[in-house]
Parts: sequence; C-alpha cells; structure tokens
Amino acid sequence: MLCAITLTKVRKQVRFHTRKKRGLDQEVPIAPPAHQSSVGFQPADDAPNPAEMAEFADSFEKLLGSLEEEERQIVDLKLQECTHDEIAEQLGISERTVRRVFKRIQSKLSRALEGQEG
Repeated sequence: MLCAITLTKVRKQVRFHTRKKRGLDQEVPIAPPAHQSSVGFQPADDAPNPAEMAEFADSFEKLLGSLEEEERQIVDLKLQECTHDEIAEQLGISERTVRRVFKRIQSKLSRALEGQEG
C-alpha cells in the first residue's frame, strides 16, 4: 500500500516538473553583455591551480606521516573506496576495529587541521 502511494506521488511530481510550461525547451540562453564577444554565461574554473595542488599534497603527506602504519593502511584502503568490511578482511582485523581506528584517525586529522588553521 505504501509503495502504491509513493509511486503515485512520484508520478505526480514527474508530471508537474515535465509540463510544457516548465520544460527544458522553454529555457533561453542568457545574452552576453554588449562588450563581450562570448555567447552566454561563462562559469569560473573551479579547478585548483598547480600551486594549490602542491600545497595540498605537501599537507596531506605531512598528515599521513603523523599516523601509525595500521592507520596509514586504513586511510590508503579508504581512499581506494573500500568498505569497512573489505578493509577488515584485507588487514585481518575485525570490522569494529576498523571503525574504531578510523574514528581515531578522524580525530587526529581534525586536531592537526585545527592546529594548522590557528
């Protein structure tokens, strides 16, 4: 029953947002100001510049250097998008230990980042 109600509500929302007056074909590009030759809005580049990337890499390496070997392994596996269960299996420890160590890593890194800002 709840599924039927939910599906009905979802379908109603889909119909509402895809009606002709709200359709994507109704959108018009923004005209550029007279003094610009480009067409429409040009968003700013959000990518970090090389200096920012180098600074981040140095800070990250320094933070990783302050961790114990087991903590570094867990961070490395987490960066590879492994789950807690997968990390536990690879390191031969319990999933609860992985969660406990991960919380310890988070608190260490939070303290280290707060120290850098201050």
